[in-house]
Amino acid sequence: MKKFPVISKRGNEYRVDVKECRLFVDHYEVYVYERYIGWFKRERFRFLNESFMGYPRSYNANEFDFDFIAMAKHEVERMENSWEADEKREQLKIEAERKFEEWDGDCSE
Repeated sequence: MKKFPVISKRGNEYRVDVKECRLFVDHYEVYVYERYIGWFKRERFRFLNESFMGYPRSYNANEFDFDFIAMAKHEVERMENSWEADEKREQLKIEAERKFEEWDGDCSE
């Protein structure tokens, strides 16, 4: 099953594919893609939510009562929240590096 566009709470557009997992019964994989324009101005999609060896997270459909919409929403929100956490961590790292460069080297404090 495919759906485009799926618009997140932050206003970003994604394509979401839900496929039955081949390894586990009643499990589904939710693939999230972003759209971009490739060569010759062709519309292309880039896979975003790789978790393990090129595959996304697998969801137990029983936990979601086979609600594929809820699975898709959960995966998009989880992915965007992880990006937000990464951005915050990167900002903390930049701030810490700046403070270290400005430090006068005095350890007596």
